[in-house]
Amino acid sequence: MWTPSPPNLKVFKLLIIYYKMPVQQLTGRVISQGLGQGLGRLMNFGIGTEIIYSFVIIVCSLMIYFGTRELYELSKHKGIKYFRLSFLFFALAYFFRSFIKIILFYFNKQEIRTILPFFGNITLFIFVYFSIIAIFYLIYSVMHKKYKQKYIISLAHITAIIISIIMTLSGFPIIL
Repeated sequence: MWTPSPPNLKVFKLLIIYYKMPVQQLTGRVISQGLGQGLGRLMNFGIGTEIIYSFVIIVCSLMIYFGTRELYELSKHKGIKYFRLSFLFFALAYFFRSFIKIILFYFNKQEIRTILPFFGNITLFIFVYFSIIAIFYLIYSVMHKKYKQKYIISLAHITAIIISIIMTLSGFPIIL
């Protein structure tokens, strides 16, 4: 049978206090109320967490991209090249994803459709394309020795464009 020892007793007490907190304090509203009305409004609707999430993904992807630059320059290994490029494409994809979310949050969908009728479809196409090509490049970075043909990258881009067109025209809500 487990009995709380002095270090575990502190953790145990913290868990009890944590789970007896009101639900409002667990959702992040308490944090957002002290940060000002604008940021609080963002946090209440979830767009603030969306921006933070996208920012973290973009920063991590760019850190990997720039962090492996010297390694690639020293070795000229093709696998590292495609690995780097995949994270650059991930960063671009999440940039466009956050851009879509911010625009949709601050403007009414009808306003966007009247000003720029194809705005949502174009940005969705770019987001899907960069996401798919990043996955293809990541796969190719592992498989580049097996498939040394030069047309594989062109085929990956064509496939990503076709899938992006299909996803954009069909309007899959799963993407966002």
